[in-house]
Amino acid sequence: MAIWLMLVLMLSGAIYPKPFSTHATNTKKTKPIGFPFSFIQREQAQASLNAKPVGPYKEKFYTQILDHFNFNPNSYKTFQQKYLINDTFWGGPKENFPIFVYTGNEGKIEWFAQNTGFMFEIAPHFKAMLVFIE
Repeated sequence: MAIWLMLVLMLSGAIYPKPFSTHATNTKKTKPIGFPFSFIQREQAQASLNAKPVGPYKEKFYTQILDHFNFNPNSYKTFQQKYLINDTFWGGPKENFPIFVYTGNEGKIEWFAQNTGFMFEIAPHFKAMLVFIE
């Protein structure tokens, strides 16, 4: 019986080598992980967030209803939702060329528009318009 217990304990250590509670064993203080700031210095991140859009963007605003799910008249408060448009590569609506939309994250849309290379790589191939929504 003791051999089986020892085998089970050894196998559980091989499957999950770290202790279940890292609170007592983790004495090293680490920075919390956060996107996009975990990859760049704080000063660089702040400068990037405060920057105006780089590139051929048109900055526009849409009057958006704050509460999309409540249809009471007193819930029709609105706010100005910002979006950026880049139509450099767009083939136009007559030929049904696509519109690629990036539906922003929890931050200013300029940062994501400046750092989303994939959309810019494929837009010329598809003759697509790019829209970034904050």
